[in-house]
Amino acid sequence: MRTLIALIVTLLLAVSSHAQDQTDLSPEAATLLQRVEQAADNLKSLRARLRYDRIQGLLGDEQRRFGELRYAAGPPGRFAVHFEYLIVEDRRDRQNRWYIFDGRYLAEKLEDEKLFIRREVVAEDQDAAEADPLRFGSGPFSLPLNLRKDEVDARFVVAAIPPDPDDPENTFHLQLTPRPHMDIEQTQIDLWYDNKTALPRRVRTLDNSENESIIDLLRVTTNEKVREADFSTDPPARGYRVEEHHLESKPQ
Repeated sequence: MRTLIALIVTLLLAVSSHAQDQTDLSPEAATLLQRVEQAADNLKSLRARLRYDRIQGLLGDEQRRFGELRYAAGPPGRFAVHFEYLIVEDRRDRQNRWYIFDGRYLAEKLEDEKLFIRREVVAEDQDAAEADPLRFGSGPFSLPLNLRKDEVDARFVVAAIPPDPDDPENTFHLQLTPRPHMDIEQTQIDLWYDNKTALPRRVRTLDNSENESIIDLLRVTTNEKVREADFSTDPPARGYRVEEHHLESKPQ
């Protein structure tokens, strides 16, 4: 699981803990969060090119990955992240790695290692709406594609940040700082949303080890018909070492 988190935690923002009532949102931040929530309500699917930068704070090592994100709204939400290339110190290596969540199972398909790992993260008998792990604030794979204003406010101090020349073009910027009761690795989360569509364009996080992660979504298309095969977590028929991990059954 650490391999997956290291690659895509900045996109699938990890949030845990229970909500508490908060009322310190500024009018501007509240308005922007409401726009984002409304956009999420109208989103059925999303597909985008993906650029992922990872900078290790203590060592200064930098990695850049290129790939694609496919997302289908739920409940339960589903996603597929495909990394195609890895760049380290100007060396570009082809990398064919898939990370897929189908609403119940999370699968890693690592072509370069001929390894397939499937983990059950939602029990078979759980209600899809209540158990949706992609819902922002319900973790462990909360997406900034479907956040709810009240849930974000309960878990983070939210600030609307003035425009900066380094921002993605035509975006607005929200900065999230975890509230004291939150127990997550991220010390700061920055979200940039498209001014017109209120859909995410960039996610940047800092963690408590001073590591920085930046994900940019490029060439975004929405509400197109999805292919069910894109979200399949069925193990390959041959050629891979397969690992299966299931949730422990709760006592009756």
